[in-house]
Amino acid sequence: QDLGAQKSAASLAVNVGHFNDPKQREGLAHFLEHMLFLGTDSYPVPGEYQSFINRHGGSNNAWTGTEYTNYYFDIESRWFDEALDRFSQFFICPCFNPRSVENTFKPKLPNVHS
Repeated sequence: QDLGAQKSAASLAVNVGHFNDPKQREGLAHFLEHMLFLGTDSYPVPGEYQSFINRHGGSNNAWTGTEYTNYYFDIESRWFDEALDRFSQFFICPCFNPRSVENTFKPKLPNVHS
C-alpha cells in the first residue's frame, strides 16, 4: 500500500471459467462475466459502474479463461473506496435483469437506407 499513489487498483479472480460451462450452455461463464457489468441491486443502472470509473480517471475490464474469470479496475486513489463498493456488489447482489440481457446481447442489425 502506498498512501501517496495517484491510482489504486483491485482485482478478483473467480474460480470458474470455460471448462465449467455445461455442454448444453457453452459460453455461459463468459456470458455471466458480461452480465455482472449490467447492474446490481445497490447500483441498478446498467453502465453506471463504467461511467463512475471513467469519470474518475480509471479503467476496468474482465476476462474469462479456461479455469478462472478475472475482474479488475484502477481509479484515482481518492475514489477507490467508492469504486470498490460498486465492484464488490457484482459478487454480492448482481441484478441479472432479463431486460438488460435483451438490450445488451440482441443482434445488432445494420442500418439499411433505401
